[in-house]
Amino acid sequence: LARLGHFITAFTEITISEHRRDSFRLFEAAAERCPEIIECYNVTGGCDYILKIVAPSIADFSAILDNLLELDIGIIKFSNRIVLRQPFEARKMQLALTGG
Repeated sequence: LARLGHFITAFTEITISEHRRDSFRLFEAAAERCPEIIECYNVTGGCDYILKIVAPSIADFSAILDNLLELDIGIIKFSNRIVLRQPFEARKMQLALTGG
């Protein structure tokens, strides 16, 4: 990605208004249609989703969020974390096989 130019990476916490299966499906379908959202996690805790978004600039990132909000897909709150640097890349996890 760095070879293609300057990009920003952000993690966005999303809270949706209703916790029903249809509400989750509606949000997830919209997020999946946005190519800048490269990862989406449904999580426990203070929010419902964490998105990993990669955009060419802060302005583009802001436009992505504006577009999500305009879709009326139940977003009632969001919070962003812009990545400053990545000290190391994702690691491969070693899985231990257990016999039994």
